[in-house]
Amino acid sequence: MVLDIDLFRIEKGGNPEKIRDNERKRFRDTCRVDKVIDTDECWRKARFNGDLFNKVKNICSKTIAKKFKAKETTSTSPDGLYDKLTDDLGTINDENISALSIDDLKKLSSFVDEASRRNLELIAQLESSRQEYLYEIANLLHPDVPISNNEASFKDALGRIHVLHYRRKVLLWALLSYSARTLGRWGRRDFPTNQRLPLTRRVVHQADLGISNFRVTLHVLEVNRLHKSQLYLPCFQLYRLGRAYCQKISAKSKLDRRVDLRLHRSKKEDNLVIRTFGKSGFEKQYSHVDLVVMVDGYEGERGSAVAGGRGYFLKGPLVFLEQAVIQLALEMLHERGFTPLYTPFFMCKDAMQAVAQLSQFDEELYKVTGRRDGQSKKSNEAPVPEEEEKYLIATSEQPIAAFHRDEWIATDRLPIRYAGISTCFRQEVGSHGRDTRGIFRVHQFEKVEQFCITSPHDNLSWEMFHQMIANAEAFHQTLGIPYRIVSIVSGELNNAAAMKYDLEAWFPGSGAFRELVSCSNCTDYQSRRLAIRYGQTKKMNKNVEFVHMLNATMCATTRVICAILENYQTDNGIVVPEAVKRWMPSGKMKRV
Repeated sequence: MVLDIDLFRIEKGGNPEKIRDNERKRFRDTCRVDKVIDTDECWRKARFNGDLFNKVKNICSKTIAKKFKAKETTSTSPDGLYDKLTDDLGTINDENISALSIDDLKKLSSFVDEASRRNLELIAQLESSRQEYLYEIANLLHPDVPISNNEASFKDALGRIHVLHYRRKVLLWALLSYSARTLGRWGRRDFPTNQRLPLTRRVVHQADLGISNFRVTLHVLEVNRLHKSQLYLPCFQLYRLGRAYCQKISAKSKLDRRVDLRLHRSKKEDNLVIRTFGKSGFEKQYSHVDLVVMVDGYEGERGSAVAGGRGYFLKGPLVFLEQAVIQLALEMLHERGFTPLYTPFFMCKDAMQAVAQLSQFDEELYKVTGRRDGQSKKSNEAPVPEEEEKYLIATSEQPIAAFHRDEWIATDRLPIRYAGISTCFRQEVGSHGRDTRGIFRVHQFEKVEQFCITSPHDNLSWEMFHQMIANAEAFHQTLGIPYRIVSIVSGELNNAAAMKYDLEAWFPGSGAFRELVSCSNCTDYQSRRLAIRYGQTKKMNKNVEFVHMLNATMCATTRVICAILENYQTDNGIVVPEAVKRWMPSGKMKRV
């Protein structure tokens, strides 16, 4: 997974500042970009030196051949010429080198051979370092990605808080987008008002700002009028916004001094809600943690005893329900032109390195080792076993991404649509302490994945992106699960994704939206490292192009089961959704 190196080269039409800005939008250190540029410059200088060494070697060989042909085997070199030429190889040409003796020419050739050998080692080292730095640079963001380092609804907050000082009075909130529905949620603080003046006029007068700067605030204030007995305007203390931001500021502060303070809130706070489906906000009695036990479909204690933490046995009705949602997902994707692909559970280390970013090796992937037959030194000896390093897949996206590795894909074959079916294995190191009960977040689960390959032209990958999230929506609509689609903020995207939409289902027993689907367009970020090229072969005088690759969950079975259980619970049990009844032995799951 890597960007095109020419994007870092100004003389090739690249724009390093654009990449730095992209890293800033992802809230990452821009020093990685500088490391790529510096290493690339050193690499290009080394390549230039390599070309020079080859040129000098060719001149030496030709000159020696000429001297032998002319029988000039006893000539001597002018004093100091050899040292002068070795000090500056760039000055060597056919004319000045011909003055050297054959012995000095051979000596010069050996000198250049050694310098060339060291230079080749340097080139390999610099190329390796440059690639390592490149792997750390994230994909270019789509312009519509919300820029933030926190995940939460943009309906709640967007941008920064501007603290404006006026004598002993403080104007909290304002200037950028805040929604009315959270105003005053956390109490009242520190905004004395004059009840005799209209509140909006009072705010603008104190801040000495134009009305246009308060267009969003004015809307908020209109919705949240103060009661006559209320002396304080509710301040925005959204989630983890520090109480210090709601304190009075010293009178020494002047009106024209403004302090921009970033919000310090919990995650999932800035994701932009794109659309919703179904009724949400209602609550029911039991969460999925209780319901999987109540329908006698889950064995957690025995599972943990056998497989360790988060281990489980799925049994009874939930086994049928899992197979039913898989069948529904595959049927819907088949109707939409997807080719089912049952993937390997293991990937070789080099293949996994090409599709996974470094953090996944530490936090997500399981490493497994085994032995394979090596090569014997003698024909009559048995092969010597060698240790082999592999990784369990975290998603079928990983092996499918490598399915066309090192291939050229003809334009008439695109788009390619795969429905990946696999068991997924995840360590969930970064989720320590979260969702430890039940089957919502487990180390092993089944998943049906959408994976598509498209042309890099005409925004075709973005059209496919919206088709894929629409497929996931159709699946959950068929099951009757209420959800919302959110655009993930820049700071929470993985390196490969240029944009990501999540489908979050409403869990009435838990009283929260929970992620069921992730849909990402990785553009050519993955295909470049995997060498999956666009077209039949490279065309004359044209740069190689790479296909665009996209992935989206269709059905992560354990999470879909949890959503069904919570949304379809009744006093007598769980009503099975109409869409999957044909695969179930009974139309209802009774409580035990």
